[in-house]
Parts: sequence; C-alpha cells; structure tokens
Amino acid sequence: MNEILLSKAKEKWLHKTKPAFSLGYLEEVIARCCAIWESLDVPDVHVGAVLFAADHGVIEEGVSSYPKSVTLEMMKNFALGGACINVFARSTNADLFLVDVGIDGYTDGIKKVYIHKIRHGTANFLKGRALEKSDVRKALEVGDKYASILSDKHLNLGVGGDMGIGNTTSASAIISCILSQDPANTVGPGAGMDKAGQKRKIDVIRKALELHKPDPKDPEDILKKIGGLEITAMVGFYTGLKNRHIPIILDGLISKSAFLLARLIDPNLDHFVFFGHQGKEPGSRLIIERMKARPLLALDMALGEGTGAILAADLIRHAYRAFVQMATFEDANISSDKDHRPK
Repeated sequence: MNEILLSKAKEKWLHKTKPAFSLGYLEEVIARCCAIWESLDVPDVHVGAVLFAADHGVIEEGVSSYPKSVTLEMMKNFALGGACINVFARSTNADLFLVDVGIDGYTDGIKKVYIHKIRHGTANFLKGRALEKSDVRKALEVGDKYASILSDKHLNLGVGGDMGIGNTTSASAIISCILSQDPANTVGPGAGMDKAGQKRKIDVIRKALELHKPDPKDPEDILKKIGGLEITAMVGFYTGLKNRHIPIILDGLISKSAFLLARLIDPNLDHFVFFGHQGKEPGSRLIIERMKARPLLALDMALGEGTGAILAADLIRHAYRAFVQMATFEDANISSDKDHRPK
C-alpha cells in the first residue's frame, strides 16, 4: 500500500467543510482506497461483482436442506435478473458477472452466464479428495481472469459472490482448518438447516478433517482436500484484484473462507481488503474477531451471492464522492477548527 498517498488522503479530509474525523471510519476507508488505487482523484467508484457458482459432492451427506439442483435453478434466476444480488446490482449501478466454474448441470444456452466449467461439482470430500491439483490451478486462473476483466473495464472496486448448495460445509471446514477450530465453532444454519442438520454438518466436517488432515498453512492442500471450485475461483479473484490495485470488499462466510486462503498465498492481501458486513454465521464472526477487523455493516445477513458486500461497496462509493465533491474550508471561505485552536 502507498503510505504517502494514505497520508495525503487523510490530510485532504481535514480540509473538507465538516468537523475533523466526523465521518468516522469512512474517512479511513477512503484513504486506504486512495492508497490502493495510487490516486487521490479517480473519476468515480465503479463496482464489479463476480458471482462464481459450483456444486459440492458433500451434499450427499445431508448437509443442506436444499437439493443440489437448486444451484442450477438459481443460476437461471440470476440470469433472468430475479435474485437479490440482481436487484442490489441494478440499484447500485454495479456490473455483475455470472460465472459457472463447476455446476453439476449444463448452463449452455443460459444467456448472461459465462461458462468456465472445470468439472461437474467437487467429489464428496468425506469419501476422498474434493479436487485434483489441476482443478485447483484452473479455478484459480478463472478467478484471476475476472480480476483482469474488472481492471480492463475500469471497475475499481471488487466484490466476490457465490452460489453453490453445500458450500457452507466446505467453507466451514476451511475455516476450521486454518483457524484450528472445532467445527462446532464455525458451523451455523447455512441455508436454513435445523439443529439436527447442523449437528450432522459438524460431524461430517470433523470426519473429513480427520480423514484428510489438510495442512493449515498450505492453501493448495486445503483446496484439494476440502475445497470447492467457486471458493477456489474466488481465491484467484482476490489475489488478482490485489495485484491490479483494486480494493476488495468481502461478503459472508464463503467469501471470508476464500480470503483466509488467499492471504496464505499473499500475506499482503490484508491491506487491500475491507469487510463488507459482519454476517450471521459463526464462522464469519470468528474470522472478524480473529482479524480484529471492522465490518462496514452489521445487519445479520447470511444470504451470500455478494449481497452484503455490494451494499457496503455502494456505501464506499457515496463516501468517495463526498471526498471528491465536498468543498474545502478555503474554497467556501469558512473558518476551520484549526483557525480557532489556541496558539
């Protein structure tokens, strides 16, 4: 991160016609964005949201209250513009990309879906490895490709979204592994699971971690053993955004699990990331506590899709416009608090 621009942005806020620091954390957020962009004066904030979709073989173990067919059905809904992320993207003028990296079905012929299918879902990681090494590499490349697309289109704020029935099981397993937590501390209701379903999910993750013993410091090992294709693509997306100086807005449980993996690849990623919202899932809150992070929103959301992140991104857009468009004390001929401090 460019520390000189970070300091200049903070100084610029002090000249705006408002009491010093009165926009609170938003001032820090915008200063960090300017340091990432390496500019105090980008034309505007333009949000690019990429929703990666894939299925999970572990669904066979009864870890979701929905059948895997819903992944494909929801992808059709996204393409028709009928999901929550579509509504939020339209209302915030965000560009939304729908990417099939591993749906267990065919998206050919569904308009607005970009097909980069690596395989038809992961394997059931309770019976074997979820992915092969080549699957991980290809999915990371897909994620990086979309970071490049955002950069080429001059979209300067990145949101990663997800769709995949069963993916909270994979995400909770990843978080349990990296943070050395029992799954009971990372597993929540997901897509509406009851207490019995949550217990079943916890047991499945415990058995999978014992079976595979993934190395908590090796992202490729974790992804091969307990990962998901959409999570892997999101890892590549996040590292790709960082490399192209695009700030990253994290969403919920799936997004944060991808972030934990991405920062194993590039520890400097932390400086490029903002936590969009707190999230309802215990694993999501655990990451925030461990990172001592400050989410922009706390609304008990647990939808995924990138919905919480895209709302937070719009908040950043409004704050940046204030940073650029507000008059300074000098321009408006108004005395600032500095003019009245004791000499």
